[in-house]
Amino acid sequence: MKPISKFSKALGFLIIIISILIFSCEKSFGIFDNDQASLSGNISHDYAGTARLIALGDAVAASPSGTDAIYANPAGLALINKYQVGFLFSNLLENTYYNFMGYVHPLRVKGSIGFGWARLNSSGFEIRDSLNAVSGTFDDSQNVFYLGYGSAFGKHLNIGANVKIYSHEIYRVRDIGAGLDLGLQYWLYENLTLGMNFKDIISIPLQSEESGEKLPFIIKTAMTWEPKTAYAWIRNFQLHVGFDVMDIWGNQGGVVSYPEGWKIGGEYDFYQILKLRGGLQYHGFSAGLGISVLNTSLDYAYDFRNLSGLHWVSLTMDLGKHIDRALINKYYHQAQKAYQRGEYKNAIQLWERVTSLDPKDFAAKQYLKKTREKLQTELEHIKEEADNYSQDGDHDSAMTVLEEGLALDPDDAKIKIKITKVKSLQAARARQQIQDNIANHIAQAEKYYRKKDLLKALEEWEMVLALDQNHILALEKAQAIKAEMTLKIDYHFFQGIQHFNQKVYNAAFKHFQTVLKIDPDYHLANFYLHKTKKILSKRLNNKYFAGRKWMQKRNYGKAQACFKVVLEIAPEYKDARLLSQQMEIKLGEIAKALPRYEKARKYLNQRKLLDALNVLNPLIKKNIYDDKILKLNKRVQKARDAATRQYQAGIEYYRTKKIELSINSFRKSLKLDQQSGAEDILVEVYTSKGILAYRNNDLPKAISAWQEALAMQGNRPMVKKYIKRAKNKMRFLKQLFGE
Repeated sequence: MKPISKFSKALGFLIIIISILIFSCEKSFGIFDNDQASLSGNISHDYAGTARLIALGDAVAASPSGTDAIYANPAGLALINKYQVGFLFSNLLENTYYNFMGYVHPLRVKGSIGFGWARLNSSGFEIRDSLNAVSGTFDDSQNVFYLGYGSAFGKHLNIGANVKIYSHEIYRVRDIGAGLDLGLQYWLYENLTLGMNFKDIISIPLQSEESGEKLPFIIKTAMTWEPKTAYAWIRNFQLHVGFDVMDIWGNQGGVVSYPEGWKIGGEYDFYQILKLRGGLQYHGFSAGLGISVLNTSLDYAYDFRNLSGLHWVSLTMDLGKHIDRALINKYYHQAQKAYQRGEYKNAIQLWERVTSLDPKDFAAKQYLKKTREKLQTELEHIKEEADNYSQDGDHDSAMTVLEEGLALDPDDAKIKIKITKVKSLQAARARQQIQDNIANHIAQAEKYYRKKDLLKALEEWEMVLALDQNHILALEKAQAIKAEMTLKIDYHFFQGIQHFNQKVYNAAFKHFQTVLKIDPDYHLANFYLHKTKKILSKRLNNKYFAGRKWMQKRNYGKAQACFKVVLEIAPEYKDARLLSQQMEIKLGEIAKALPRYEKARKYLNQRKLLDALNVLNPLIKKNIYDDKILKLNKRVQKARDAATRQYQAGIEYYRTKKIELSINSFRKSLKLDQQSGAEDILVEVYTSKGILAYRNNDLPKAISAWQEALAMQGNRPMVKKYIKRAKNKMRFLKQLFGE
């Protein structure tokens, strides 16, 4: 026995504990009374739905069978997966009959519903007048109508409920009431089932014209055990044990319960055809048997609890096929998904499976009809679209559309006929296309032949033969050209050898290649061809790597030349072709930048290094430069750095009052770069030199220094005033002291 989950086991123990607590009330509180509060007409408590229940001593609340679940435990409805009808008949006493009729209808989604009718009727009761004379007879008729539902909740628990309508009519009194049953069925282990049936847990009292009477609340509990063993004769046995507690709430108020006591039953199955049953209760025993043939079961029970004994006969029939709800739900889901994806044929097949499993599934029939209509609409649209393409001469599109239609419905005969027709049109068009191609190749071959290009002419004739290997004209022309070209084999081979000896390997390679095109079996030409190819391959590698080196040095012209040589040797060299294209793009960019290069050279010659850098720096930044631009930029930068160093030295000399050295450094800086900024400082130095000489009365030296300053920057009014003042002073001194 394989134990189930912890949650399921806990729920099972809870059911057992509830049962124990109910029965413990008899000892703990003394609530049970010997006076059973029975309800007149309580046939839903005291009788049965099938003879099987009677034969097993009413101990089947854990495992009701067929329509008996409506009566014994509505939770058992969840296990019924076929449409089922059942009948029960018994002659209880003289002129007293009990009948039960039930029907179970499995639902497509989940669970099953059940309908039942139980009737107990006694007739022949005498009506006497005041003189005790018989004036007529009357019947005592009791009816119960059931509407139940049972469903599985998880793998180990079934829950069900019944709604019941009671009717009791005797003489001139008629009662009507209602009740609610609740059923539980739980698998504690794979071979151990617990069941509880709470009958009339909620009830509406029967209301007669004289008095009202409430239906008693009864709890029926049971357990079914099936042996798990390798021996088939033991496995076919079932043991049923049950307990009942009646009138839990009590009809007169308070809690008044009556234990019906224990009950036990056993059932043995012979090859699923004959079943032997026996039951034992604390106040009697019963026995019976059942016979199952095809979809029909006939059950019989004899109840020894009555002194005269009672016979019970029931008949249960399965209507239709087994309804596999899990499989139906699976097909439903798959069909809906297929419909959403546009796979209508697949969806139709799945809906047909559903209707074959359950022919009464109305929803599946509606979906099937809708899908068929949708498929037909799509196919008609596809056929119309294919016809339009065919009329326009677009047979490929027509074929594509028809293939989509065939994917929707592989069995559509009209689409298959249209596909055959379109294929024939495509074949006719292909033949015409071949004829057009042959005519085009013939025209090209004659054109090349007129130009004396025999090799290309031969290639065109061979293309004609590839399209039609039996083309007579192509065969004749190809043979004639080959004969003509054979005369040239010696010429091309001799030229190839001559170029090979002269180390003109490119030309030699082409000659040997021409020889082999005319005669592929010319072994000597093949030998020299491979030898030439080996030499060219080595040269190719050298040129390729040389091009890469020139490219790294940014000498794009030389790199481009190397890659062109490589491509002449091997046109299929993809890397060399890619690099050659890059060099071409680069040379184009640099060609556009050439005016800037010339402008920067002009600025360098004019010693305007800052302007030269302003021209060159954007090119360097945008990577639009080659080795010439890079060299020019380095020259400008080097001169600029030297001018800056002289400028810094001049500043330092001027700070230490070494005027002559300062002037010399600034002049060198200006000689290297007119835009070094030394000119303004040099003018200031000359001005300061003149002022010092003026203070030392060295007027000629002062005037000479100031004139140097004006020579560099003539817009110095203060320097002009200094010169004027010095000259006036010199004239004054001459007049005063003479020459």
